[in-house]
Amino acid sequence: TTNTVSEINTIVASATNTATAVGEVETVILTANGTSWSTSITDIQRTFWDIDGAGSTAFAAGSDGLIAKSTDGGASWTILTYGTGSAEWSGVAVADASTLWVGRNTGVINKSTDGGVTWNAQGPTLYNIRDMDDATSAVVWAVGDGGGIDKTVDGGGTWLPQVSGVTQNLVAVDAVDVSTAVAVGTSGKFLITTDGGTTWTSKATGVSVDLYGVSFVSATTGWITGESGTI
Repeated sequence: TTNTVSEINTIVASATNTATAVGEVETVILTANGTSWSTSITDIQRTFWDIDGAGSTAFAAGSDGLIAKSTDGGASWTILTYGTGSAEWSGVAVADASTLWVGRNTGVINKSTDGGVTWNAQGPTLYNIRDMDDATSAVVWAVGDGGGIDKTVDGGGTWLPQVSGVTQNLVAVDAVDVSTAVAVGTSGKFLITTDGGTTWTSKATGVSVDLYGVSFVSATTGWITGESGTI
């Protein structure tokens, strides 16, 4: 639990008991023991939609063109000069401290290979990207509205659509490895692939609420989160 009253949009764990969560305006909360949480004051008057990291370096994507970077595990943040404009960066995938992708709600993906100093456009791809995750520096998935799934196997040089078999909006994706990924979305939708995305299979979750987050450690073990406190 946490003492913040803001809504939490996503969370990323960097170790067994270490995690950073982000959400509504200025909300960044951290735990180093898995039990107690502290709030990091960002002074950034924007909503954080997604966060991902490698080691102590993390990047956050958010409203009004926000892209922010932390080099101390989320304790402090710097707005990158690239992050301007009215469209939202809704997804971020970080392979290492230098290599990352950000996805926009207009379907655009951009990549940086120097830690967010410069960016190269890759896209457009999906309409309204909701989330991204990388298995390696070459293999990345992106999900979005209408059951959309795109994947690259060459670091973003080419993005190809995959058939999800669903029409629900997909809100979050987690790449377990180059073959296995899971995705969740509205109306309790849960999908899994174990063949790199050639086929995606729906699995029953037992809930009908919208699902916002997913984190799996293997093809059979993981967590999903959603509205109304669903875990």
